Amino acid sequence: MVTRRLVLFDLDNTLVDRLDAFRRWTREFVARRELGEGAFEWMVRLDEDGAVPREVFFRRGKPDVRLFEIAAERCGTTLGHGGGWVVGDDAVEVIMAEGGGGR
Repeated sequence: MVTRRLVLFDLDNTLVDRLDAFRRWTREFVARRELGEGAFEWMVRLDEDGAVPREVFFRRGKPDVRLFEIAAERCGTTLGHGGGWVVGDDAVEVIMAEGGGGR
C-alpha cells in the first residue's frame, strides 16, 4: 500500500482565520496587563494582517511612551515632573551609567 502525504498551505486565511486568532490572543494579552483598548488597536495595526513575521512584530513593538506614563501614574509619579524612567537591557548597568539615577 502506498502512503500519500498531504501538505496544505493556507496563504490567504481560508483554512484558518489567523486574524481572528491573533485578535483573540491580543485581547487577552492586553486585558491581563490592563493596557487598555488603545494598546489592542496599536498591536493589531502593528501586525499588518499577518504580513509581518513574528520576530519582526515583537522587535517593532517598541514601548509606547503612553505605557510608561501609565506605569508611572500607577507608581504615584509622572514622567515629566522630577520623575524618571529607565529603558535598557540591564537595569543595573543603565542606572550606574546615569550616576545612580535613571532618566
